[in-house]
Amino acid sequence: MIEVGHFAIAYDRIKPRGVEFNPFVHDMSVAPKREEAPHRISGAPRDIFKKKKRTDVVA
Repeated sequence: MIEVGHFAIAYDRIKPRGVEFNPFVHDMSVAPKREEAPHRISGAPRDIFKKKKRTDVVA
């Protein structure tokens, strides 16, 4: 059975040095903004994991 804790451990192993935030452990309201994130990250967790509006859905 895969649980959230497994994702948290895996993310801790691949996140860049100096990054304390883990989206599987911490609240997204404390996620660093893109300009606060280290330059090695392609996008801050707040930007990567935020919900996006779906524009490709036809009603």
